[in-house]
Amino acid sequence: MRRYVRRDLLRNPRRTLASLAGITLGAGLFSAILFFVDASTATMTQRAIAPLTLDMQRLVGSPLGRGLHLSQRWAEGGPMAPGQEVLVTLAVTNNGSQPVNEVVVKAEPPTPLDYVAGTTTVDGAAIADVDGHIPLAQGAARTGLNIGTVASGQVVILTYVAVAREALADRGDLAASSVVSSREGIVPIRANAAVAATLDQTVSAIGSIPGVAAADSLSFVDLPGLSLGAGDAKLAETVRVFGFDRSFAQHYPSIRLTTGSFEPEGAVLSAEVARTLAVTVGGTVEVQLPGGGAALSLPVSGVADLSQAKPLFTSRKARRFEELHYVPNALVVTPTTFEEVIVPAFLAANARRGDIVRVEPVREVDILVDRSRLPADPTAALAVTTAVARSIEAVAPGQDHLVDNISNT
Repeated sequence: MRRYVRRDLLRNPRRTLASLAGITLGAGLFSAILFFVDASTATMTQRAIAPLTLDMQRLVGSPLGRGLHLSQRWAEGGPMAPGQEVLVTLAVTNNGSQPVNEVVVKAEPPTPLDYVAGTTTVDGAAIADVDGHIPLAQGAARTGLNIGTVASGQVVILTYVAVAREALADRGDLAASSVVSSREGIVPIRANAAVAATLDQTVSAIGSIPGVAAADSLSFVDLPGLSLGAGDAKLAETVRVFGFDRSFAQHYPSIRLTTGSFEPEGAVLSAEVARTLAVTVGGTVEVQLPGGGAALSLPVSGVADLSQAKPLFTSRKARRFEELHYVPNALVVTPTTFEEVIVPAFLAANARRGDIVRVEPVREVDILVDRSRLPADPTAALAVTTAVARSIEAVAPGQDHLVDNISNT
C-alpha cells in the first residue's frame, strides 16, 4: 500500500503539488474564519457600547412642589364591630424650603367605613359638609378640599370620624387612599408615601452599587434672553444653566476647559457666552432668575468648549434619545448653587399668583457602568447590566425612572 501511494504521488508531481496547495489553502481559510469569529465575539460587547454617551440616566421628578408629604393614620388598631367609630387623622407637611400654594387634600373613608356627618376639622376648626358629603371629596367629581398655602416646615392636621358598616378584622388593613396636590405640583402624592430622597442622597446610594463606575448629578434649565449679563452687556438669546462639578467633567472628557477651572463659588461660561459678553476669568456675570428676586452675581472661574459635550446636549426625550441639540449659550454653576439658589427661585416664581413658569429645572443622575466587568458575550453582558439597573431602581423607588441605555444597546 505504501509503495502504491508513493508511486501515485510521484507519477504526476504537478497534480500532487496542486492537491497539496488546495488542501493547505482550504485549511488556512477555515482556520482564518474560526480566528475571525473568535476575535469578533471577544470584542462584540465593547464595540457595541463604544459610541454610547450615557450608560444609564436616573431622571428625577420635578423639584417644584415635591416637599409636600401626607400621612394618614387611624386612632388605634384592632378589630371593629358594626357601628363602631374611628378617628382618621391626616397630616400635611411641607418639607420644602418654600411655601406651597393651593394645597388640595382629597380623602374618603375606605371600604367598609362610612363618613360620620359634620366631623371634619382642619387644625381643630370644624369644616362644614358639602351637600351632605365629606368636604374632602366634594360633588360628583369627588373634588378635594383646598387648605390654602402651607408654609415651609408647617404641618396641617385634618381629622374626620368614620363608622364601620360591617365587621372588620383589623383596621390596620384599611387602605390609605388619600392624596395631596398643589399649584406647584399638580401630580397627586399618595398618603404615607416615602419621603422623597434628595438628589445628593440618590447620587451617593447609586455610586456605592457594585458595577457602577461613577454616578454624578446633572441639572439644567433654560432662562430667557436678557437673563445673563456682564456689566452693561446683556445676552439677548436664551441661556442654558447647568449644575455640575469638576467630578462630572472628569468623567466626561468631551467637556473641555480652555481656561480657568471649576471652583465651588464660581461659574464656567461657554466660549460663545464669554466672547459675546467680552468677559474672562476673574470677571463677574449677573444672572436674573425668575421670581422677582435680586440678580445672582457669580465670579467667572473658567471658560469651556462645550461644542462636543454630548452628555450635556443629547436629547432626554424618549423618541429622540441620543440626538444632539447643541445650545451655544451656556453657564455652568455648582450643584449646590443650582439646588440652593436656582431651584428655590423657580419655586418662588410658581408661588406668585398670576405667574406662569413655562419651564422647570431638569435633574438627573448620570451613571457610568464599570465596562471592564462586562463579559465579551453580549448575552452575558446584558445579564450584568440589567442586574445593575435593578439595583439602581431599588434606590428610592417610585420617585423617578431609569433610562437603561447600555442594556438597550
